Amino acid sequence: MIVYADAFSSVDWDGKIVCTVFMAGCPFECWYCHNSDLIRPAKESKKDEIFKIINVSKDFIDGICVTGGEPTMHRDELVSLLEFAKDNDLRVKLDTNGYYPEVLKEVIECGLVDYVAMDVKEKFENYSCLMLREMKIDAEKLRKSVNIIMDSGVDYEFRTTVLDCSKDWIFGVAEQVKGAKKYALQRLRLGGQFIFDKKDFDSVVEYLEIEEWFDEVVVR
Repeated sequence: MIVYADAFSSVDWDGKIVCTVFMAGCPFECWYCHNSDLIRPAKESKKDEIFKIINVSKDFIDGICVTGGEPTMHRDELVSLLEFAKDNDLRVKLDTNGYYPEVLKEVIECGLVDYVAMDVKEKFENYSCLMLREMKIDAEKLRKSVNIIMDSGVDYEFRTTVLDCSKDWIFGVAEQVKGAKKYALQRLRLGGQFIFDKKDFDSVVEYLEIEEWFDEVVVR
């Protein structure tokens, strides 16, 4: 469900000013989620209200960023939103956890997205360890989404919120998307404070660049 929007954001798509649209509902419940209020599906959609915000903002923005929650959890409403953006000549960035590969594939193949950012949270087989409730994770869905994105021809990145700054942990997670265009290491933030400094990642980034795992590695 579409629940609210930030009409002007300069931080949700590198180098672009966007209207960031938030969709509520997520199949996961990660303990460190920074949008935990969006995990539960909304009772009603604010789609019409958000469309008006986009329409008012469209002459001043480069596009929209659709995030959550998990946008691909709501196929029909997501498609409607993306079509509205494209009808208004706006570029689209989609944030996803990759758990609905069929929806991801559909919106890419229909030309409804220009950039995809997929979270790679842990080794895929270890995702259940991140959840606040017991749940079984289908790791194959995540691998399928990685392949869809890397084979799609659209611009993209994979990103990891770093929970463990050790090389072994980071390399184990990063290896799952080895060969990608762009890989972003995101600093964990709890209680408004970053847990790690950017300099803590210097040796990791240097190794990844030397080994040429990715075309570009960034730390946020």
